[in-house]
Amino acid sequence: MTISNNQSSDIPPKENIVVIRPSFKKICNDDACQAATFNFLLYSIAWKIKNSKVDYWYGTGKQINEGLDHSWGLSKTSQAVKDIVALGIIEQRRNPIKGWDQTRQYLFGKDQAEKFKELCKENKICLLHIGLPVDLLNLINAFSKNNKCICQKQQMESLNLTNAFVESNGAIPEDTTKGTSEELTEGKGSSAPPTNSPPSVSPNGIPSKPEETVPKITLNETEQAFWTLWCSVSFNKGIPPALNETAYKHISKLAPLITTEEQLDSLIKYAQKKLEAQQGTTVIYLGNLVNSYRDWKQTQPTPSQQALDRPRSGRINMTEQRLAEEAAQKRLESSMPPPPKTREQLRAEAY
Repeated sequence: MTISNNQSSDIPPKENIVVIRPSFKKICNDDACQAATFNFLLYSIAWKIKNSKVDYWYGTGKQINEGLDHSWGLSKTSQAVKDIVALGIIEQRRNPIKGWDQTRQYLFGKDQAEKFKELCKENKICLLHIGLPVDLLNLINAFSKNNKCICQKQQMESLNLTNAFVESNGAIPEDTTKGTSEELTEGKGSSAPPTNSPPSVSPNGIPSKPEETVPKITLNETEQAFWTLWCSVSFNKGIPPALNETAYKHISKLAPLITTEEQLDSLIKYAQKKLEAQQGTTVIYLGNLVNSYRDWKQTQPTPSQQALDRPRSGRINMTEQRLAEEAAQKRLESSMPPPPKTREQLRAEAY
């Protein structure tokens, strides 16, 4: 852990603490630079939301490297940012208003929160017990409908801790926390214990893992057709993608618009090219297709252009027809006997 001074208006004030969390290293391919960069970006976004009421933090690669106290080279830090964005736990975008602005904007929205919690679950990381600051927990829990401790360690303590995190930060919209507090307590703002029974304990004293109920997602005919197309893409054939709520949100948008294999292949190539130019990666997900659809659609020919571009097999090529007629006439003339000679021709031959 290192400490550096930075008073930039776009980076949290006072001194930045460069933190390498073991839990973040597990998520970031056991890369210490990625873990520290992710922690820095996550904290910077949370700080910006709390103090400036905007949902993003913006900064250059040089500023990020300064925020990490130059603990790694600039190229290493820049690559770490690209890897984190490709992982799906931080969103990077250009300035949507000032196209000439090269300073990137970084966001942590609903898609990134779901991906982050999914990775935590895969690596058996409980967010309530790794010592995250309140601002970071507020940012992560703002998009969650269930803030229960996944390790079931002292459920009563976790309940009170979660309520304190959710209700102490005014930067979180009320509609995202209201359901949580009502769901986990008997009354709004109450710290009373939950009405459900405590978790069952195995004979060795370890709390047993509760059964998880995965909501079943039903696709209509159009959505199922698109999902079949998506699963048949080459990079999805080995390990089929998961059909979860996030995937369904994207499927419902794309299914009525992308109905053929040619359209999907064209959109995938366009999204990969766009993503490679912006972030240096070609790894795409359904969300990338949704974000690229509007631009891709503008590059597609209109129905009138498609009609003009169709094969011209029904049209007559006048040059080819004229040459064919001349060739046929020559063949006909060569097969006919020569015409009889005139008197003048015969008289000329006699002399």
